Amino acid sequence: ILPMYSPLLCAGDSATAPPTGSSGNNTGESDECSIENLDTLNACVRSRSRFRTITFTKDIECSGALCCSGDGLLVLDNSNNVAIKGNHHAIRRHSEQKQCAAISGRNVSNVSIEDLNVDEDEAAAQCDPNEKPCAPSMIFSNAANIRLSNVRVYNAKGFAISVAGADGFTFDHSAIVNAGVIGLYVGVSSAGEPSNHIRITNSVFALSRTNAICLDGVKGVSQDD
Repeated sequence: ILPMYSPLLCAGDSATAPPTGSSGNNTGESDECSIENLDTLNACVRSRSRFRTITFTKDIECSGALCCSGDGLLVLDNSNNVAIKGNHHAIRRHSEQKQCAAISGRNVSNVSIEDLNVDEDEAAAQCDPNEKPCAPSMIFSNAANIRLSNVRVYNAKGFAISVAGADGFTFDHSAIVNAGVIGLYVGVSSAGEPSNHIRITNSVFALSRTNAICLDGVKGVSQDD
């Protein structure tokens, strides 16, 4: 972990396109949904329970209300056993960054995201530290076994990544650059449940406005906790 320009730790108590996918198992589910534009992204989100893999085949760029639909742009809420394959593509949002997350994962388990960039537009203003609303670029809450590998978040307006009440979260070979408030925040769930089994390895944190990493609700006393 390489902190730069900020303290490292704070510690304390309507789309119409159908989803495109390959045929899958005998239950009628498809293995994969492909994202090549906003229409197919929204279609994959609507039908996410059918897919085990969501694959980016192109960069996704948005502005205006198209950047935010409910809890986020790429909404994975209530999903299990899903792999997001970015193929080194990017999500680029030019507005609505403060209103919702680029990627939302509430009540999820066994979700991996790899080889994906999220760029929230350096030209858009950052949040003031106490500004509301100020959504994180990625949020994972009431989550289990979440893995981010080779994921990069640029120019978040508040927290780049917020993790709350997670049992198993890995941030590996990834980077957070120019976070508006905090880079990676790990805290308790809305029910007061702390996070545990947190792994941050081989990653870079640069230019966070306050803390690069804030562990504000984590239990455990050893590397294996």
